[in-house]
Amino acid sequence: MIKKARDVIDLYREKIARDKQSEADAVLIMQLLAGREVRAGKVNIRYLPRNGPEERRARSALAREVRRHMKGFSGELLALAIDPRTPTAIPGMRPTRKILFIGAAQGKESKWARDLRVVHFIRGELRKTTGKLEPALAAAEAEFGLKRSSVHSIYTSHQRLAEKDWQRLFPSKTK
Repeated sequence: MIKKARDVIDLYREKIARDKQSEADAVLIMQLLAGREVRAGKVNIRYLPRNGPEERRARSALAREVRRHMKGFSGELLALAIDPRTPTAIPGMRPTRKILFIGAAQGKESKWARDLRVVHFIRGELRKTTGKLEPALAAAEAEFGLKRSSVHSIYTSHQRLAEKDWQRLFPSKTK
């Protein structure tokens, strides 16, 4: 009985360790793919330095995630393309391609992650101010260092998209 109880405790400890590793991996993967926020009076998105130790850890995390969800040769080849340093479970398999994480396009960078944070912040402020939009917009303006028109545009465009999604998911039965 004691041995079984210890086994259960050990399994639980292993699960907790895996969950913590999984959470840390998720953070690293998001930093690799979407950048991270650096505050200096406003929101700036910075990506991990290329070939730096943080990028290597993030690549390893992404390769682990690919292996976890994509079994077989194609998943293993994709994981090796993301991180050729990680060992493979398939004997003799080596990377055939390499994936570089560079900016998608020249010009303005994507602001979708920032916009989601702005919308989330405004919703939190709306809960605090019992639904009054103007104080929530002013607080977001101060928090993110954006102009009021930008904050308003981000929030209203998100609301329109959410409404379209809602209508698409739950179409009206009366027309």
